[in-house]
Amino acid sequence: MAERKGVNFNTLQQAGEYGNANVAVFKDAFAGDAAGTVLRLGKLAGGISIHRVTVKTADMGDAQTLDVGYRYLTGTDGTDDPDAFLDGIDTGTAAATNEFVGKVDIANGDGVEIVASNIGDEATGEIIVIVEYAYHGQ
Repeated sequence: MAERKGVNFNTLQQAGEYGNANVAVFKDAFAGDAAGTVLRLGKLAGGISIHRVTVKTADMGDAQTLDVGYRYLTGTDGTDDPDAFLDGIDTGTAAATNEFVGKVDIANGDGVEIVASNIGDEATGEIIVIVEYAYHGQ
């Protein structure tokens, strides 16, 4: 399984004060990436609650599906969930917008990286992930 960093991966997204609503936008593209490729889109701080994740994708190719979730930057901070927000969404039929609405608490610590995993055929096309969250502090 291949992995690569998105263009904004090295920037830790952190805005606002304790309890305030925040939005992080991660934008990248798959470019002929093989099945199993994990795109590491960006990082968020620990001590947050994620309330909504909107994923906008291009038509990425035949029989293409995608998972969107997170992995902890430090394994002892918590348990990874690479399909926490969206599991097996169809990105091969047409451009689409998919949304997760709920609550996912991210433990205190070094934070998480938002990941998109190509679980179908080879993928080509843009992906935009918009994460709405509240920062609680550590």
